[in-house]
Parts: sequence; structure tokens; C-alpha cells
Amino acid sequence: MTKRNDIFKKSVSRSLIAKVASIILSLINLRVTLSYLDVESYGIWITIFSITSWIVYFDLGLGNGLRNKLTEAVHQNDGLKAKRIITTSYVTLSIIGVFLFVLISLAISFFNIENFLNLNNVSNLKIVILIVVLFTVINFILSLYKQLNNALYKTEYNEISILVFQSLCLVTVIILDWCFSPSLLLLAIGFGFSQTFVSLIFTYIFFSRNRDFTPNLKEYSNKINKDILSQGSMFFLIQISMMIIFTTDNVIITKYLGPESVTTYSITFNLYQKALIVSSIALTPIWALYKNAILDNDINWIINTIKKSNFIFFLFSLLIIIGSFFTKDIIKLWLGRNLSYPDYLIQFCAIFIMIRVFSDIYMYYLNAAGVIKLQMYLYVFGAIMNIPLSIWLIKNTTLGSSGVILATIITMLPFVILMPVKVYLNICKLRDDG
Repeated sequence: MTKRNDIFKKSVSRSLIAKVASIILSLINLRVTLSYLDVESYGIWITIFSITSWIVYFDLGLGNGLRNKLTEAVHQNDGLKAKRIITTSYVTLSIIGVFLFVLISLAISFFNIENFLNLNNVSNLKIVILIVVLFTVINFILSLYKQLNNALYKTEYNEISILVFQSLCLVTVIILDWCFSPSLLLLAIGFGFSQTFVSLIFTYIFFSRNRDFTPNLKEYSNKINKDILSQGSMFFLIQISMMIIFTTDNVIITKYLGPESVTTYSITFNLYQKALIVSSIALTPIWALYKNAILDNDINWIINTIKKSNFIFFLFSLLIIIGSFFTKDIIKLWLGRNLSYPDYLIQFCAIFIMIRVFSDIYMYYLNAAGVIKLQMYLYVFGAIMNIPLSIWLIKNTTLGSSGVILATIITMLPFVILMPVKVYLNICKLRDDG
């Protein structure tokens, strides 16, 4: 237990500085990018980014399956198995990545994106999307280093990589602002190169520190691939459902309310999302540690960790509630301008973040335990409900973009009730089996 707590404390303490710095840089980045582009162009950029980010959800659940399997192999001191798991994951992701790029490129060629999103006279829109897709697919493969770090309790390296990426993005936007007129194309190229450079550097760092795990095509294993994907298939359904619930908001708002509405919505949501990012400092390393505790049947550590997480959540919620009263002032200070807010947008964003963090406390444990059927059903149900409910609220109420986040809140409510119950039942089962 002491060793596990030491790992957790080291991971959190090392991640904290990098995470806080990257949050500050991301806030500066948003202001500088908004200054470089106009409000409408920024809304279009965010919408493009939202659509192309869907690619990362199409790994067939391999990333999360890899995390559990690699943690098991490391726990068993089985270096050869770990190497085979890593090699197999890279090969499979590369195949998926190439397939996705070809498929999406063809879709972009034949699909009228401008009409679908109700956009007019956006120069080079298809080229911009294609470039963003290309870099996203490249990093879809290269960013596997993040799951490798998670499995080896080295989450701080992921936080440092985000900090480096945010730094490069800031430099990129400043250079573009000084030297070029506003251009979505140049922004896409600059951000894409920055992300790829960071992924290459941190992949190299991981394997230079773990040479025994360096991929070798001779170690590819169909059996391991099936083992990872067998559990990964459920993770995949969860990921696709999460994609629909959490990343379609900007597309819906662009289509029904226009890109200008996306800017206000995304800026407000972006601010609250920083609180979600802060919570991930503690939750991300806990997944692998829960897996370790389950393998050791250390039930007391699991229970104590969940209790501590709930206490921290209580304090976290108080800060979110207090902060919601000052959100408009914070955004004005941050961006140097006033925004026009739809009714209840700030309050709904605060409620959503609290629901999401509370649910994550229990989902991280269930993911580590491989008990994911219930959340799979809940996410699929939520995904089916989210888009039509969002559209209905936009069309039939005066909430505007606030209706979109309200729809997400409604689809997430079952998690708040059922996830804690499922964790309690699973821990009881572990105690009985032990």
C-alpha cells in the first residue's frame, strides 16, 4: 500500500507544475488565436478541430486495452510479453490509421461540408480539413506513448508533453500573427507540425528509458492482438459514444446557430474544462494503481482511495460553484472583451463538469477492473439520446447553445446514480472472492 501511495504522490506532484503551466499557456493560446482570427473564423477552426478529433476515438479501444494488459505484464515482470503487447499495438494502430486517412480523404472529396455546416465562402476549407486529418492520423499512431506512460505509472511525462505542445503552439500563433494575414491553412500546418514534433520526441524519450520494450516486428502477435481487442471492443463502443456525447456540440451549434455562437460556447466550456483537466492530474495515475491493487487484492487501499477521491470532489465542487459567480469577469479579464452569453450557459457548464468528475471517480476504478458493460450500455444510451435532444432543445426553447450542454447533462445523470452502486457491488465481490 505504501509503495502504491508513494507512486501516486510522486506522479501527482511531478504532474502538477506541468499541468498548471500548460493550462495557463492554453488560456493564453486561446486569446492569441482569437486575436489572430476573427470570431467567426475561430468558430470555424474550433468546429474543424472538433470533427477531426473524432479520429482518436477510432482505435477500436486498443489504447485502453493496452493500458490494462501492459500494466499486468509489468506487474508480472514479463518483459517479453510487454514488448509483444507494445509492438502489436503499434502495428494495429498503424493499419487503422492508414485506413482512416484513406476513408476520410475520400469522404472529404465527395461530401459538401460547406452546405452541411451552413458555411459560406470559407477559402481552402477542404484542404484545411485534409491537413488537420493528416496530422491527426499521424499523431493517432505516435501518441501511443501516452498509454505506455500511463501503464508504467509515468503520467507526468504526458503532462510535460502537453506543456511543450502548448508552448510550441503559442510560438506558432505569435509568428503567424506577426508575419501573415489570418489563415486557417497556416494555423492547421503550424499546429500539426508542433503536435507531431512533440509526439516524436516523447516517443523517443519513452523507448530510450525502456529499451527492452522497443517494438520489433518479429514480436507481433495475433493472439495478443485478439486479447487486447476483446476487451478493447467494449472500450471502443464507450469511446464512440463519448465522442458523440462530448464532441458533437460545436458541430450542432455551427449548423443550427452559426459559427459565432460556437465561439462563446467553446470559450465558456473551455474555461470550465480546465477544472476537468486539473481533476485528471489525480485520476489518470489512479487507473493503473487500481489495476495493481486489484491484482494484489488490496481492497482496503481501493476503498480508502475512493473515499479520499469523494472528499476531494466535495472541495472541488465548492470551488466550481463559487467560480461560476465570477465566470463572466474571469473571461473578460482573460480575453479583454465582453461576450454575449445565452441564458444558463455558465451554470450548465459548472453542473456538467461536476457530474463528469464525480462519474470519472468510479469509472476509472471500473475500467481498471475490466467491469465496463454497464458504462458501455449507459454511454450508448446517452449517445442515442444526445444529438436529437440537443437539436430539440435548440429548436423548441430559447436556451440557444445552452440547450446543447443541458442535453449532455441529462444524458449523464444515470452515471451519477449507477456508477457508485456498480463499484460497491464489485468491491463486495472482490472481498468475497478473496
